[in-house]
Amino acid sequence: SDSASRKRRRSPVGAPFAPPTGMDAYQLVFRSPRRTVFPRDRATVRRLVRAIVAASGAALLAFHISDTHIHLLLLANRSCAGRLAQALSAALAPVLGIRLPSAAITDINGGDHLIAAFEYVLCNDQRHRVEPDPWRENTNLPDLLGARVVAGATAGRVREVLPRVTGD
Repeated sequence: SDSASRKRRRSPVGAPFAPPTGMDAYQLVFRSPRRTVFPRDRATVRRLVRAIVAASGAALLAFHISDTHIHLLLLANRSCAGRLAQALSAALAPVLGIRLPSAAITDINGGDHLIAAFEYVLCNDQRHRVEPDPWRENTNLPDLLGARVVAGATAGRVREVLPRVTGD
């Protein structure tokens, strides 16, 4: 309704936000078997990042490799999100040296949920009180800020679907 479009809530990052229309998004979470800790050395993290970017393609909006799980935020319909979960599992397993359980797939319901999920994914180490990587190489934050180009296309997708997210 017209009055609903005038009432805009404040997003978690401080800017008013109107939900995008006609867009499907899903969050995927891959958990380690028996909550074992994933390797966090730079070489393994960089290989995981390359595997995530290659397997996710144009659907990738954000990701975070935490100590015992990996979050991905994808712009895709449900069937595509399911296929991407299978492809990602196959791409991540050889890098981690383990077979991952099936991903948890969560529907993102509207713009406010999308921006909250975006912030949650990028800030996941802090949420779980895990010592964060000081360079944030385990996320696509360096790509969003222009400091790395591995997942550089995610910056354009974020500008497109979350136009009020800024580096402030």
